[in-house]
Amino acid sequence: MDLDAMASVTNDKFVVDELSMSVSLVMINLALVLITLNSTQQRAKHAVEEGMLNTIYDIINQEEDVDKERNDKVYQKYVGAAPEGAERIMLANLDALRLQTLAQWEADEGPMVNGQPDIAQPDAYDEVGVLIAASESYNDAAHSKLRAIVEACGGEYKAGPIKIAERIKAKAENDYDGSVKKVVDTVRGSGMLHRYYCIRWDDSSHQLQL
Repeated sequence: MDLDAMASVTNDKFVVDELSMSVSLVMINLALVLITLNSTQQRAKHAVEEGMLNTIYDIINQEEDVDKERNDKVYQKYVGAAPEGAERIMLANLDALRLQTLAQWEADEGPMVNGQPDIAQPDAYDEVGVLIAASESYNDAAHSKLRAIVEACGGEYKAGPIKIAERIKAKAENDYDGSVKKVVDTVRGSGMLHRYYCIRWDDSSHQLQL
């Protein structure tokens, strides 16, 4: 092969290599642009989501403040309508009930942790499924007892739903080092009372008395 032919082949190869390199560089630049664009979009999306969460959080805080103010006003209305000293008597009776309950727990040799009752379900209920099944079994009876107390005090009682498995697991893990049997509020209800009543612990019957 003469020199002219060799130069021609070499030039053709160089042209091909240069073209390939140019295409490669273009593709790399395009990929970098797409990556940068995607990253920018992700940051923008994250900023929007964070802004929405902050807005929701602010709304919740505002609503909580409104609810607290509303509840405080209603409570003060009840205090004003009650006989003089009724609030002090109610708080004193609640504290006495707490102390009597603690004394009874100690007398029954109930387990204690840091001077406080270590309340838990029986060992057999240390599984979520078993605890839920037991809650369903006792649900009506528990609400019946609670409703009787609240309505006897002139209040309104509303039965709540049984705590779901996910919430039981979360509470056990977050509050009780994974001990399911220590979740004791699976059957829930709420009472709305419109005036003061004194509830006391009866030592002879070991029951709450109105």
